[in-house]
Amino acid sequence: MIQKKALQQIERVAIKKWTKLDLRGLDLEELPWQIFRCRRLIHLLLNDNQITSIPETLGQLSNLTELNLNHHQITSIPNEIGQLSNLTELNLRRNQIIEIPEALGQLSNLTKLDLWHNQITSIPEALGLLSNLTRLSLERNQITSIPEAIRDMEKLQVLEYRKILSRL
Repeated sequence: MIQKKALQQIERVAIKKWTKLDLRGLDLEELPWQIFRCRRLIHLLLNDNQITSIPETLGQLSNLTELNLNHHQITSIPNEIGQLSNLTELNLRRNQIIEIPEALGQLSNLTKLDLWHNQITSIPEALGLLSNLTRLSLERNQITSIPEAIRDMEKLQVLEYRKILSRL
């Protein structure tokens, strides 16, 4: 039943060529392959489901500017996410992510990156390449230090780290 509702939403968005797909709270365990029929997607909202992995094929949705995978059971981020060159907002809060891939450094248009409440232990230097990043949330992880490349980012206005909100 829940899967049927998701497929109906995807079909409607694909036929009408809409740019936003909202599949929040449908208890999806995986990203339906039919989503890739929605080539014009700009906003993909998948919050509050039961997804355990991000498919490598997600990189095919090249028009995405917003990707919200908040509150799942995701443990890793595929390198192919680096192909989403138009992405400005990436929300991966409240997952089980252990490592941030270097490929995230390729998302040059990213302005907001939310990795709050995961299992991340270190931040790759490559995140320092995100020259348009204005907000970075790293709270509630196992991170012991922030690379200088992050601290030196010119446009970064808010860095949420540990339980302290820091304004740069």
